[in-house]
Order: sequence, then structure tokens, then C-alpha cells
Amino acid sequence: IDGVISRSVRDSAAMLDATHGRDPGLLAGAPDPAGSFLAAAGRDPAPLRVAVLRTPMFGRKVHPECRAAQDHAAALLASLGHRVEEAEIAGVDWDRVRRAFLLLFVCEKAYDVNYAERLAGARASRATVEPLLRFARAYFRSVGAVELEAAVETQGRFARAIADFMSAHDILLTPTLAGPPIAIGEQAPNAIELAVLDIASALGLGPLFRLVIAQLAGEAFEWLAFTPAFNVTGQPAMSLPLHWTADGLPVGLQLVARYGEEATLFRLAGQIERAAPWFDRRPPAPGGERT
Repeated sequence: IDGVISRSVRDSAAMLDATHGRDPGLLAGAPDPAGSFLAAAGRDPAPLRVAVLRTPMFGRKVHPECRAAQDHAAALLASLGHRVEEAEIAGVDWDRVRRAFLLLFVCEKAYDVNYAERLAGARASRATVEPLLRFARAYFRSVGAVELEAAVETQGRFARAIADFMSAHDILLTPTLAGPPIAIGEQAPNAIELAVLDIASALGLGPLFRLVIAQLAGEAFEWLAFTPAFNVTGQPAMSLPLHWTADGLPVGLQLVARYGEEATLFRLAGQIERAAPWFDRRPPAPGGERT
């Protein structure tokens, strides 16, 4: 879902006030928000049940800096009167969920290329489409209906498992990422990987597609270990910069609420911001001193 990056809970709440609304036919079961999200952000919540998840969901490990950030946030929430406890999500085959997410993500990117062609009235080419998108479209053409339906079913089961978990908790606390901020372009494919993408796209071989996908996904998910899950479930989530490295870089903490409970999320985020403000903190300027 498209949102905004802001420096305050206030601005995020005000933006959602200005842009939210029902999608007829898509959100028939979602509750209408009670009042303004901006107003909610100004009010402390009642004591909440906060689950601290230590499992890296889509990844396999978490950087010590992100663990320290999570521990700091858990202690802060406890000091604010919330009931904080570690918890695990039972009954989830994380490898299967990862594979389903990747398959559907690649299919979505293939659709984006096709849609862009219709808008432009021209065929995509090497000059206009990045290698990863060309690969996505070629991979999509190798996907069968049974495989696609199985991925959709897996995501549905996963969403239900998360909803069941959240029935016993008001908020889920995870690191936003599995590692501190990385340099721009650090995860971009290198020359060899780009060549493999082109070869796989040209040959159109299913096993080769899956090998390439597994390699690229393994690298990405070791950093994006927590956020993709909530693209699947549709739950509201927010990242707050509550921890900073010795180099002055922010480490985000992700708060996740139940489906349709954005107001709860804003009330908690506003309370946290008042207790541990970050608005005036700045990371170092690229190549320079802190500003």
C-alpha cells in the first residue's frame, strides 16, 4: 500500500486522514475509523498487550543492533504501562510462505510491465525496462495455474495464522529491518547477476528461473525479514526510529496492529513519540558531518 514517509506521527496521521476511505467491494468487512487519526495520535492508549517477536519471519538472522533496538523498545513500552511479552507465531511454514510471496510478487511485476505497455502504446525493450522486470515477465510466462493458485492459498492461510495470533495481542513489535541502514545500491544486482538474469529471461527455463529467484530472494530477505509479511496480511504497520547506531543512523522498530485498527496504532505511536522524541535528530549528511 502506498503511504508516506514522515518525520512525525502527527504528519503520518494527518496524511491518512486526508487520503483514507473505503474501496467499494474490497473492504466490506473493515470497520470505519472512529474519528480522526490525527486526534487519535494525540491521545494515549489504554494499556495494550504487546507481543515481541524474535523470529525473523522472512529471513534467518537479525543483526545485534536491531536486537538491541527491539529490546530498548520493549522496555520503553513496559515503562509506559503496557503488558509486554515474547511470543511466537505457531503453525507457519516460513519457507512456503516466502516462496508464495516471491511467486506472487514476480507475477505482479510482470503485470506492471504489461500495463505500462498498454499505457505507453509501445512494447517494452531492453532500453526501457530494467533486467529484473524483464526477468519477472519471462518467469511469469513459465508459471502454471495450479502453482499460482497454490501460492494464493498459502498466503490466505498465512493471513489467517497472523489474525489468530493477533487475537491474543493488540500490538506486535519487531525490528523494521534485519540490519542497520545500508549504502545506496548495495543490494543492486552485480554484472554477473545481471548477465544471469538476461540468460534466464532468454531461455525461459523454469528450473533456472527458480534458481535465480532463490538466490536474489535469499539476499533480499536477509535484510527485509519482517515487513513483507504485512503486505500479505493487510494489517496496519508503522516504523518508528527509536534506536540509533553509534554512527548516528536510525534503526527502525515496526509496530503492527490488528486489521482495521489504525487508530490504535496511532495512539500508541503518539504516546511513544512523546516519551522518546526523535523529530530533531538527524543522521550524518552523506560524506559529511551530522546535521
